[in-house]
Amino acid sequence: LNGIKFRINKKMLNFIIYEWGNLNSIMFQGLNVKKEIKPEDTQAEKEIKFSHNSKYQLYLNIINLANVYKNIEFYLPTFVDFRGRIYSLSHYINFQGGDLIRSLLLFSTDYLEEINNVGLECLKIYLSNLGGFSKLSWNGKIKKGEEILNKIYTNNDFSGLIYLSENLELISEPFQFISILQTLLNHKKNPKLKISIPILFDATCSGIQHIAALTLEKELAEQVNLYTDKELEDIKNDLPQDFYTYALNKILDKLKLSNNLKFKNIKLRRSTIKRTIMTIAYNITLTGIGEQLLEKFQSYWILKDRIIIIPAEDTADGNQIFLNNKEFGEFTTIIYTVLIKELPALKSLSDYFNKWLK
Repeated sequence: LNGIKFRINKKMLNFIIYEWGNLNSIMFQGLNVKKEIKPEDTQAEKEIKFSHNSKYQLYLNIINLANVYKNIEFYLPTFVDFRGRIYSLSHYINFQGGDLIRSLLLFSTDYLEEINNVGLECLKIYLSNLGGFSKLSWNGKIKKGEEILNKIYTNNDFSGLIYLSENLELISEPFQFISILQTLLNHKKNPKLKISIPILFDATCSGIQHIAALTLEKELAEQVNLYTDKELEDIKNDLPQDFYTYALNKILDKLKLSNNLKFKNIKLRRSTIKRTIMTIAYNITLTGIGEQLLEKFQSYWILKDRIIIIPAEDTADGNQIFLNNKEFGEFTTIIYTVLIKELPALKSLSDYFNKWLK
């Protein structure tokens, strides 16, 4: 990594500078205007403005630095921390940064080459991911990427801003979306175009995958996308498995078997339980599960009894559920039991380690 040269995408930089000066920019959504903090502002108003101005300053620093380096090829030195994770030493210009700087990076002209079919597929897939369609299959993403390009061509929307404004709720990283879109549009005009734009795919390496590999548990390995007996072309048409949903469904099935009617009515969302499921591999405890859930739920005290509120979004009938301390303990125990004791691979690994601890 330290030996790879980068450069600034000048066309993208010019576009960003133009948008920075546009008070109605749909790209910056008001973050290109600094807010005045007044003495009469409330503390809450000041905190909101401080947060806004922090983002404003971050964007301004990135744009100014990109402008300084726009005619220079440069390296981005990295270091490895004690866990073996790689980080860039550069704070503002780096490939691990936010949407804005990622859209401005190109590989050096030393790496320019014509893109092959696989590379073109990857660009379309990345466009689909950026466009809010990351949950589609491999082939589904390619098709969606082509649909986006065709729509933009049909509407003569070669800046991509019309499509962006119509789909803002889907596109969480608009600058990279425009950058990749422009690359694909240019390639469509000239298939011999030499391309050097980086793309980022989220390479999964979860603790659950390590456990599945260590225990050779086939069912778990399938759920974390480590194993399949299907042919490659069939895989490309399949949606990726989602272990969080798989584990959540097992929790919900267990809650339905409870004698407590309140538990039967709980229908946790994936986002509510994701962190808890993610930390199974890090030996999360029953207490830890309870603490994580309390971060998601509101609570209050009646004398010495704590009442935990399960929000309407996490219930089957759309009404809040109120659990006392004892009920909440039973609730977290059910979740703990399912995750640690009833998922086959996790149970076998837990039993193995407990055996050696005795």
